[in-house]
Formats: sequence, structure tokens, C-alpha cells
Amino acid sequence: MRFENVIILIVIIVVSSSTSLGTYLRTPRAPQPHQRICGGNFTAIGSKCYYIEKDNAQEWLSAIYQCSRLGGHLASIQSEQELDAISKELKSKSEYFVEQTYIRGRHGLGENRQIEPSLQKNTTGIWNYSYICTVINSSGRIGFVMGYLKRLFVCEKDEEPTQEQKQKIIEYYTKIGEKYYYIENLEPAQWNIAFHVCKDWGGHLATPRNELELINLSKILQPGTQYLIDLNDYLEEGQFMSVTTGLKNNYVSWAAGEPNMEFGVGNVVIEKTELGTYMRHVPHRDKHSLIADRMLWTIAEKQR
Repeated sequence: MRFENVIILIVIIVVSSSTSLGTYLRTPRAPQPHQRICGGNFTAIGSKCYYIEKDNAQEWLSAIYQCSRLGGHLASIQSEQELDAISKELKSKSEYFVEQTYIRGRHGLGENRQIEPSLQKNTTGIWNYSYICTVINSSGRIGFVMGYLKRLFVCEKDEEPTQEQKQKIIEYYTKIGEKYYYIENLEPAQWNIAFHVCKDWGGHLATPRNELELINLSKILQPGTQYLIDLNDYLEEGQFMSVTTGLKNNYVSWAAGEPNMEFGVGNVVIEKTELGTYMRHVPHRDKHSLIADRMLWTIAEKQR
């Protein structure tokens, strides 16, 4: 190669670098979106973190307990976009428990619904024969099944409350000790209805974790009224589990003669009497007032 040609080639490279490539390197570029890190058993799908159970079908309440143990709750799907993103990860001909959801034009499971091999009965009784629960499938459709049927499920990871959510809790709940409480005295409800009502209010059925919390809570209870809390023994008679944590509750303060097991599985209520405030075991069909509670917790505080 002649010396003149080498000089020309170098000039071309320098000019090119100072124009197209140089301009590209110097021009600020928008940051590329990062994949959300969920941690634990959760995976990022869209803007949220989910766990999808793809093998071990369970009854509705068992699914709730499992989500709680993982640090989440049954998925609360708010839009078509969320439903479509999750549905792509689901198995065909299977249905998955989620929280109650209403999306226009998506109801009815269609031809992709799950076929029942036989009627599945709960081994502890008929407590959930009246519980109608929400399911979704891989077609992005929403349907309803009875709570005693075994289904797969989708959990959504618990997140820190937003400032807007905190403000609503402060506005509508009463702060007692470390927690905020909402008490419904006027509309007694069965446990499954009370469970969803508390979810709608941004909380969950209350469970006193220690004697101090029970004493604090008793200050706003009406004497003689029984209030549902989040303990029951639906899955194993005599074993009282917290729906909020998915674990056996470590603190109970039973009234004399309790827990009464004559009627089988049931719920737990608290009642304020002249002798103090105590817990009672009650039949699952009975309607009672309810207590919702909520801490303005961090995730670490909730898991303690």
C-alpha cells in the first residue's frame, strides 16, 4: 500500500469517529430497564412479583396458608395486562386460585376449563362447601369453583404500603398500641365473607399476638359481642392456624371450657366479658362481627 493511501485511510477513520461513532458515544442514552429482583421463590412478571404453584394442587384455604408462609397472598389481579402476563405462565387445562377479581369481558373459563376426575371432599368436614372462590386459566379467563376443590394457585409478594395506602389506614382505622384496627359491629358475617371484607379494607382479620395486644384491643370491644379473628382449625381439627402468617398461632387465651370441639372444626372469636377478654371456638356456619387490623409494617417487621 502506498504511503498516500495510508494517509487517506487514517483521515477517513478519524473523520468517521468524530461524526457517527463519536456522536453515538458522547450522546446520553436513556437507561435500559432492569429486571426486577424479587427474591425468595418469587419471579418478576410485569411490575409485580409472583409465585406460581405448578404441581401441588390444594384447597383454597391451603393455598392461602402457603402464600402467607412464602411472604405473600393470593394474587390480586387489577387489569387485563396483569391477567395476560400471568396467564402466559400457566399450564393449559389447569385452573389457579387467585384473590377475587373483576375484569370486564374475561369471565367464563371456556373450553380450557379443568376437568374433574371425581368429586373431591375436604377431610375435615363440609366447612368450605359454601365458599365460592376465584380461579384463572392459561387463556386469560376468570371463573369460580368451590373451595373444597383442589387447584393450583398464584401468590403475589407482599409489598411495602404506599403513602396513599398508609393515609387511608390512618384515616379509617383506630390506632391502638402498634396496630391499627377497624371493627364492624353492625353486619355479622360468616368467616369467608369477613376474610374478603378485611382484604377490601386494606387489612386482614385480626389476631392478637400477645396478652398486651389483647388487652389493648379489648378497650374498643362491645361487651358480650363475639368478633371473628383470623384463627381457625379448618384443615386439621384442633390445630388453630393464622391465615395471616400461615402458621400455628403461638398465643391463645381461651375462656374456661374452650376450645369446645363438640361441633368439629370452626372459627375463633374473641369476646369481652366481666372477667376479661377471651377466645372461643365457634361453629363455622355462625355469623359474627369482625375485627380487621393492619400495621404500617415493613416487610421485615411482618415476618418477625
